[in-house]
Amino acid sequence: MTAGSYAIALGHPLPLGVSRDGVFTNFAIVADHPVTLVIFLADQAAPTLELALNPSCQRTGDVWHIAVQGLPDVFEYGYRITSPISLPHVPLLLDPYAKAISGAEVWSQLPTCPAYAAPWDRIRPRRGRVAPQAFDWGTARPPRTPLSDTIIYELHVRGFTRHSSSGVSNPGTFEGIIEKIPYLQALGVTAVELLPITEFEENDNPRDHPDTGAGLMNYWGYHPLSFFAPKAAYAAQPGEPIKAFKHLVKALHEAGIEIILDMVFNHTGEGDIRCPHVVLPGIG
Repeated sequence: MTAGSYAIALGHPLPLGVSRDGVFTNFAIVADHPVTLVIFLADQAAPTLELALNPSCQRTGDVWHIAVQGLPDVFEYGYRITSPISLPHVPLLLDPYAKAISGAEVWSQLPTCPAYAAPWDRIRPRRGRVAPQAFDWGTARPPRTPLSDTIIYELHVRGFTRHSSSGVSNPGTFEGIIEKIPYLQALGVTAVELLPITEFEENDNPRDHPDTGAGLMNYWGYHPLSFFAPKAAYAAQPGEPIKAFKHLVKALHEAGIEIILDMVFNHTGEGDIRCPHVVLPGIG
């Protein structure tokens, strides 16, 4: 089957998410209801492809799958899922297994909207992003410091270097932490524990500053929208959060410092039927 200049195949149920074999790009997602895959060329507003999956041959159990030949190295995607429940504020849904997400590369930037009648009007639309991720790890390896000798420094990626007193050239980013490695070594630190680094919406805080009226941020990141995608706003180079995070891990390991991630798995930043559904509630 073809769609324009693209060849379409049935695909495979595993692995979940997006995988590439050099010819086809495979998409697989668990969903209870009919699925349409929506593909965009990078940074384009209108979709290039909208492919409704056939439940008779592109569904294995609860996994919907499809493979597409001819996609460029860099593209963006999401899903439309037909649910019998009417949900407000249903955007293009994110792939729970997306490794990178576009749409919120700038910290706290609000979407273009005439008014914010409700807190969730501040939620920015996002898409999964696929790009080459080859990386040279060199000889870097985890230090494997014995726990009895471990000295942990817990930090927030943005807060650690955001202030001008940090003296870094890329404040508030993964790259900013790299610049502070000599400082961490001078303290005798053997491991850094990072507060949540996967994608979240810092604008989802419904509260405003009592004096200025400005919207307050969800600074800490304990309402994840993704369990696999590093936060785009934590990368100095837009669109490169995976590469930036890999550089951080490599630099820390080369400096003899381990890295520990504070992860949130018991909830997401989505709410009930009154709130926006970006990932899981819209799929289930």
